[in-house]
Amino acid sequence: MINSDPVTNKYLNSEWFKGEDVLNKYEAFSLTVYELMRLMKLERLLALVDRTPNLKATLNTIGDTQFTIFAPVNEAFEEFERAGNGFKDDEEVKQFVYGHIVPTLVTVKGNGCVIGLSCLTGTRFINYDATGPEVSIGGSTPLFGQRSKIKGSNGRIIPMRHVLKPQLADKGERAALRAS
Repeated sequence: MINSDPVTNKYLNSEWFKGEDVLNKYEAFSLTVYELMRLMKLERLLALVDRTPNLKATLNTIGDTQFTIFAPVNEAFEEFERAGNGFKDDEEVKQFVYGHIVPTLVTVKGNGCVIGLSCLTGTRFINYDATGPEVSIGGSTPLFGQRSKIKGSNGRIIPMRHVLKPQLADKGERAALRAS
């Protein structure tokens, strides 16, 4: 599969992506989302997850909660840092990482809707806009378009071209997010 975008090409040609089926030979359903991120070599995101207390254990646990991780690829972090962004402390790291995790399964598809997905913190949401030709999630697009979902035993990973920009929910939105 040939694509004009070098970042997409890098991942399309990687050992974990095989044609239309992602992680086909690795029996992805038996791996946790944390193990999938390690297999996918998402080192920059993993380093931040590891800095966030209890998050590695949570993402390695198979239980009732399913997660969707909007996972910026390593190149997205390079772009983020070139723009002068960084983290002052561990709390900022935690808020950043939690802003890329939704405690439910999300499917990437163009269905003409715009919704807010509650992040792991419950006080921020990710704008999910499926009204245009490409799905936009938190100001970014999935690396492989609408076939970007990589399913594991406790959730799904959606590789993203850029880091997300979660929005702070107002009090009314926070109440609605907690109720959903």
